[in-house]
Amino acid sequence: MSTINKSTAAAMLVAAGGVAFAGLFAAAPANAADAYVALSYSLGSKVSGMAVAGSEAGARDASLHNCQANGGGGCVTYVIAKNSCAAIAIGTDPTLHQEYSTAIHSVVELARKQALSANGGGIIGASGCTSSQPTDPYGDPPQSPPSDTPPSDPTPPPPAPVEHDYDNDGLSKHDELFTHHTNPFLADTDLDGVLDGTELTNGTNPLNPRSH
Repeated sequence: MSTINKSTAAAMLVAAGGVAFAGLFAAAPANAADAYVALSYSLGSKVSGMAVAGSEAGARDASLHNCQANGGGGCVTYVIAKNSCAAIAIGTDPTLHQEYSTAIHSVVELARKQALSANGGGIIGASGCTSSQPTDPYGDPPQSPPSDTPPSDPTPPPPAPVEHDYDNDGLSKHDELFTHHTNPFLADTDLDGVLDGTELTNGTNPLNPRSH
């Protein structure tokens, strides 16, 4: 039977202890399913940026980049949510309302309502989720049953002008503020190239730039 001298045994003991120490304090692996949504906004330029990424820093940097790419000067990230939805409400009159308020919720519509309730009279500057929201009320509208009777007039008359439509997106200021939570002074609230009124007519979400 071979023998191990004391120095060799001590070296082996130190090495074994080092392995145990490293294993004990090693960082836990990140959850691959985690995602972060970040909302940035430029109060001066009144434009926003939204992004989803696998880390807080990645979501923040991407939302700031998107805000700047949309023409924002002095963009600031106001809220980051993990595996959830977020919304930011902007006060339309700084003398009467907060400059901004934010909210996080598992449902995007409730996040918007909470942000608005904390900033009465404000408007939604941006909102978004880390994943799609099947309960989003701005999703596909219910389909009416088909009719056997063809319409009497295949070319309906043009719609009447909408009162108090300050941004000419086909929606009244009242409906934008209290029904759709879109920006009554910005025709394309989510800056995806499609007017808010057109998005609602098409069944897409005027507050989500990925839905158009």
